[in-house]
Amino acid sequence: MKIKNIIIHNFRSIKEESIRMEDYSLLVGPNNCGKSNIIDAIRIFYEKDGFKYGEADWPKLETDDEESWIEIEFTTTDEEYASLRLEYKLGNNTFKVRRYFKTEKKDKLGKPLKGIYGYEGSELSKNLFYGPGNIQSGKLGNVVYIPAISKLDEHVKLSGPSALRDLLAHVMGKVLEKSEAYTLLQEAFSDFNRTFQTERSTDDVSLEALKGDINNELLEWESEFLIKVNSLSPQDITKHLIKHEILDKVLGKEMPSSSFGQGFQRHLIFALIKLTAKYKDIKAPKDKKDFTPAFNLILYEEPEAFLHPPQQTALNDNLDRISDADDQQVLVSTHSGLFVGRNTDNLIRLVKVQKDGPKTKIYQIDELKLESILYDNKKIHKILGSQFNTLESESLRYFLWLNSERCSLFFAKKVLIVEGLTEKTLLEYLIKNKLITIPERQIHILDGFGKYNIHRFMNLFEKFGIFHGVILDDDENKNKHKELNELVTSSQNAFTLGVNIIQADFEDFLGIEKPAENHLKPLNALYRYIHGEINKSKIRNLEERVCSVISSKVS
Repeated sequence: MKIKNIIIHNFRSIKEESIRMEDYSLLVGPNNCGKSNIIDAIRIFYEKDGFKYGEADWPKLETDDEESWIEIEFTTTDEEYASLRLEYKLGNNTFKVRRYFKTEKKDKLGKPLKGIYGYEGSELSKNLFYGPGNIQSGKLGNVVYIPAISKLDEHVKLSGPSALRDLLAHVMGKVLEKSEAYTLLQEAFSDFNRTFQTERSTDDVSLEALKGDINNELLEWESEFLIKVNSLSPQDITKHLIKHEILDKVLGKEMPSSSFGQGFQRHLIFALIKLTAKYKDIKAPKDKKDFTPAFNLILYEEPEAFLHPPQQTALNDNLDRISDADDQQVLVSTHSGLFVGRNTDNLIRLVKVQKDGPKTKIYQIDELKLESILYDNKKIHKILGSQFNTLESESLRYFLWLNSERCSLFFAKKVLIVEGLTEKTLLEYLIKNKLITIPERQIHILDGFGKYNIHRFMNLFEKFGIFHGVILDDDENKNKHKELNELVTSSQNAFTLGVNIIQADFEDFLGIEKPAENHLKPLNALYRYIHGEINKSKIRNLEERVCSVISSKVS
């Protein structure tokens, strides 16, 4: 079983948004746009770790009704669907449920609806889905939550509930069931219990004597006080006798896990939580008609935290592999261009979260939207022609261009698209050194990899709700540049803040000579600026052009 779709209604910054879930999905967007609210909504739906709805979860924005709920549509395997109650079957191996947090609607007994209710056809039932305790009885699977900030001690302690204790308890219980060594230990404890009570210390103190003294005080009560030494249960061994340390192979020493860095600790937390799903007892249903779907949803906040780039890449690939299983699904919230760049061959995985005033908005593309984007991209082939003019080659272009650096654009409030590295390099140098003032803090300057690709990024940004402005050269409209320039201007959409066209080319605009070879253009522009060869009026003009295409107000 897996989640197909989630609808969140009136929860914090979310008025009503729908999220299509893939096997592996990534929540991406600027800070404070609502990614954590989505994660928390799912946690509250499952009441994960006792996490429940409270007054603070009611949105502070204007709502159309007084209801707050979360609705989840699931897709099942054939076997699971066969065991699902007939009234909940919606076709195509799906069923849908809603958990109410706040509503004025009443059930059949006149009590306010509260809890989880299933859809029966197109109507929402007024009976609780499979009755009370539906989550606890495993009807909707399990959630594994890994927060952005988490202490390792919470996950490896043995004195109380933790991922490590759950793992050890499971393994110890299974192994000790048929362990000859444990049987011998139990027999030894029995012998010890029998003989120890009569053994005496050098000053004639014994357990037997203590017991006799106590019982002398109880003679008139016709009762006897007994003292025994309990044998060790698997739980006792796990809780009191096991000690865990980590061998540092470089130092050749055993060390406590707390002495290692945050990256290591966070990866260990993930490993332990992941393994609790692997080692969990799967209870056989009482009969084949009992609906007990296998499902684990991993919610992972900022998995990149404390990890070096190669470790981030490895963790992303690990999460991807986990999500391939029929009963595993992964949803991460991330600020890492590496995580996004690792998934640009499958853009439907990205869930772009954006703030529209006080409201959180969700932008996604599915296969049909992606195909529409790729068809629009192909317009350029009528101008240039190309041997790589198929939809597949258009899709591959995004994978080639959207590397980890460019994928930082998914976390910016606005994107400035420029033709190439020359414009990007000079602008970033000027902004970094406060030589020009751009009234935008969260702006990403995107090297469009040539004029030929600007429309491709504009088409993609429209579907992901990414606000953007464009600066390009007109190249004097020579040869095919007139048609290329018109293609860019005609590709403007609801998220295009402006297009500014520079006459001739960038070097002409700056009043500098072109280098002999094109690959030297970025260095040439930067070098000549540093050596005072670019007039300050040109820089002011460039500043004005940039502001004109990105300064439109965006919430």
